[in-house]
Amino acid sequence: MLAVALALTTVGVTAVAGPVAPAQGAPSSALTLTGPEQIRLGKKATLKITWRKAGKKANGKVRLQAKQAGKWVNVRKVAVTKGKATVKVAPTKNTRYRLKSGKTVSKVARVKVAKGWLNLSALDTAIKAGDPARLRMSNFKK
Repeated sequence: MLAVALALTTVGVTAVAGPVAPAQGAPSSALTLTGPEQIRLGKKATLKITWRKAGKKANGKVRLQAKQAGKWVNVRKVAVTKGKATVKVAPTKNTRYRLKSGKTVSKVARVKVAKGWLNLSALDTAIKAGDPARLRMSNFKK
């Protein structure tokens, strides 16, 4: 069987044609971490965890990790019951989180920290000196 596999790189998309091995089936363990994309400085974010082993809801503890100075460090252990859990975090700067259980690792969840209450952005894509400009100001509430 001939198939085309796509690989994303930092430069662009690379396509490679050749034989592709069939999938070996569902993964034995799957961890998922979700949460808000942005919070206000001083507030907490609730991260939601789902965990499945062999297609069934799992029970046990997983490690919540944060990326600090280029390395993944353990933040805390989280107890998961019937495949679900939540954990509150209060980052003081933009932080990337992930879950780990044995060799199983979740995708990264990024939480941005808004340091101000107001957000100001230009609606016009090109503004010349002296011309009027349309601006959007919003109050960040979360």
